[in-house]
Amino acid sequence: KRTGRIREVYHNQKLLCTLRIDGGLAITPHFAQILMKSKKFKENCLEIDKDSKPFVEDGRSVFCGHVVWCGKNIRIQSEVPVLYKNKVIAVGKAILSSEMMKEQRIGVAVKVRDSLKNQPEG
Repeated sequence: KRTGRIREVYHNQKLLCTLRIDGGLAITPHFAQILMKSKKFKENCLEIDKDSKPFVEDGRSVFCGHVVWCGKNIRIQSEVPVLYKNKVIAVGKAILSSEMMKEQRIGVAVKVRDSLKNQPEG
């Protein structure tokens, strides 16, 4: 449909984010890596261990037991960049808040929506 509404944001022919219907932003791993230059942005991210890295890169969900660190700004249903050694490897939607992720050892923490392996080269 041609509604005249902005839906996607590009920079140098690379997709940065998509505007969701609810007014939120669905960011890409590429854009999350750019935003990592800001110290405050890291409080919206979570870091995983090396055991789960290959699975998350393939687009699988992040489980609580594999969360090494999580920022205090993570809320339920918020966009969460998934980090491994301070590099963004995926982006997803938080199933739990940061407090719940720290307390629990089992269950899904983040449902991955987009990962680096899904990104087109360019």
